[in-house]
Amino acid sequence: MKKEIEPAIDLVKEAKIIIAKQEVIKEAWGLNYNKFSEHIDSDGWLDTAWLDDSEIHYDVKDGYDECGTESTFIRPKSLQGIETNNGWIKIEDQLPEESIEVLFFNEKWINEDYNPFGTRIGFYNNEDFITAYYWNYQDTYITISHNECDDDDGFSDEIKNSIEPTHWKYVNDKPPIY
Repeated sequence: MKKEIEPAIDLVKEAKIIIAKQEVIKEAWGLNYNKFSEHIDSDGWLDTAWLDDSEIHYDVKDGYDECGTESTFIRPKSLQGIETNNGWIKIEDQLPEESIEVLFFNEKWINEDYNPFGTRIGFYNNEDFITAYYWNYQDTYITISHNECDDDDGFSDEIKNSIEPTHWKYVNDKPPIY
């Protein structure tokens, strides 16, 4: 029974990703979206053949339209990286390799004073996420995980309920050149 349900679950996940991506594209195109929506592809590109004097800041790429004709395409600059979600992978789609240092993200971690991007360095190990958490009460970083926090009354429920990241990406493995 479970194997019969898995393809349906995968389809639902894929549909959610497509809808979320489409919402970002719609927001990036703003008022121009309704005008061009039928001609904007799944990565936000519009063939310039459909363009008039609309004022938008855009990226340009050359390619081929659906008929194979050479063409030029544009899209708002804010959509740069949408094909790969800027390198971020959803935890629900794929877990990072165990014990490999990665950058994690959770919107709940955003704090304009000490974590404006909502990121933490850490790794995944033994079905737990271990991250470096900035503890502003002590002005220091501590490691935080379910294993360390769940049974410790010193950690608030807010911290315990926001240990798990929603996204991750590899830390650049190439050292600086200079």
